[in-house]
Amino acid sequence: MTSPSKPALKAWASDWGVISTSSAAPVTPPISTNGAKEITLPVTYLGDAKDPWGQARIGFEAETTINRKEYGLMWNAALETGGFLVGDEVKISLNIQAIGE
Repeated sequence: MTSPSKPALKAWASDWGVISTSSAAPVTPPISTNGAKEITLPVTYLGDAKDPWGQARIGFEAETTINRKEYGLMWNAALETGGFLVGDEVKISLNIQAIGE
């Protein structure tokens, strides 16, 4: 049996790198638009548990806000009532669940 103080899975590896269960760690996933700069996400370990079928699962979350113009997304349209159709800030929110093998 595992608990947050004694996780069965110590880290999760992906194309993003290795995310440790011991602390929050920033990662840079392979996300880009028009070859623009990379996005770095602060990742937080949420815990681990066994699902009803006996498989070990581990959870993480990540959230950040970027300015779309910094990534080459310049299009916009003025509205008749004032303001613009598209805002400059984009919120990225991920809830990640990995299954142990």
